[in-house]
Amino acid sequence: MRKLVWFVVLMLLSGVAVAADSTNDKQKNSFENSFKRADTNHDGKLSMAEAEKNAPAVALRFALMDANHDGQLSEKELLGFVNAQRKRALDRFKKADKNGNGALSKEEAKAFPGIYKNYDQMDANHNGELTPKEIGQYVQNERKLAKAKSNK
Repeated sequence: MRKLVWFVVLMLLSGVAVAADSTNDKQKNSFENSFKRADTNHDGKLSMAEAEKNAPAVALRFALMDANHDGQLSEKELLGFVNAQRKRALDRFKKADKNGNGALSKEEAKAFPGIYKNYDQMDANHNGELTPKEIGQYVQNERKLAKAKSNK
């Protein structure tokens, strides 16, 4: 479950999920490359078996992501789901951001228990204001550390 939480936070707040009209090629390529790595039979869709083996966080929410209920996930379905989740997360972030400054104070972060718990580590510049970018950077660093540990 912890992996799912970090995966979702990363996807939602660091901008890996790319809107259809986005011009950030690096983000779009990262998403496409991740999808292609998980799609081991290269048919352009993820089966549940591929998701379970190569993208466990996706497998946990597979049925929710499978918009047309065909038992497979297209890149479009996955991206649509991630973007919808990202929008919800950013809406929650904005709602928690009571003063509307685009960052969360420690008090405002109480709306997100996992973020509140790690607030001081996430606040990279230690200014008492936590931005979505700082959250994303923290989670990316945590993922890198976890990956390095798992490769040992």
